[in-house]
Amino acid sequence: ILFRTGSYLYSVNYEGQLNWKFFLRDAAGSNIIIDSEGVIYNMTWGDANNEAILYSISCLGKVNWELSIGLGYRCRGNSMAISGDGSLFIMVNNGDGPNSISKILKILANSLTKAILMSH
Repeated sequence: ILFRTGSYLYSVNYEGQLNWKFFLRDAAGSNIIIDSEGVIYNMTWGDANNEAILYSISCLGKVNWELSIGLGYRCRGNSMAISGDGSLFIMVNNGDGPNSISKILKILANSLTKAILMSH
């Protein structure tokens, strides 16, 4: 069972006992995604002062890699999806109000070793 609160991602067993907790450098901003290999993806909020960071985390709570999406981009809510080929799609924006711009980023991820930001 996975959940997040504040700047932590938690794994607990079915009896509610903690398996592990993982510190995110900023508050979690996206939904939690798990790929077909059991690798967990989560992203921090990000804002004008903090980079939005995408994390690849093993089922044991260890970081596989992290990828900066860049300063000024924000990720909120259920904004991340994974395709059948393992590509991640993330909707980000650069602020609130009528002048904010939203983008969908495609990330090619090797779940264990690296990620490549394909569109920005």
